Amino acid sequence: MLVFGSTDANARQLPKSEWFFVDVVTAAMLRLPDVMRIDGEDRYAEDKDREAVVAKMRAVMRMCKSRGAGRIVLGAWGCGAYANPVNEVAKAWKRVLLGTGKKAGEVWDGLEIIFAIRDSGMAKEFATQFGEGLDVVEEAGRLAAAAHDPNDQGTGPPAADAT
Repeated sequence: MLVFGSTDANARQLPKSEWFFVDVVTAAMLRLPDVMRIDGEDRYAEDKDREAVVAKMRAVMRMCKSRGAGRIVLGAWGCGAYANPVNEVAKAWKRVLLGTGKKAGEVWDGLEIIFAIRDSGMAKEFATQFGEGLDVVEEAGRLAAAAHDPNDQGTGPPAADAT
């Protein structure tokens, strides 16, 4: 995708010398899945839906890694009009990116992963579900979050840019 405009308040066209390309991948989420409320949380009613979401996420991550992506910007997949439960989607991303329990999961070394989620309630739910595995940054009234392995002894991910 060719980027030729700025994202600042003026939304101006960039000089041609500053235009750049970004890779884009899309993957449709479940549309209006059956959801039930358990202990105050919305959850997928069917385990197969939860597993389908995780499989889609893994497929996208594998594709990005195989194509040599260094930075990936993700959103709250399907949590808006498609009505997927935010906590389930956040847990699925945590499972895919960081692994859970005894399963370490796949390794995404070298990938900087940023969640750009405009809805502050959804962003906060992602932060809650990830716990220490997500650094949340608020800039200009918008939240962004960078995923990292909380067990990593390094310096953590680069600062997330919410613009």
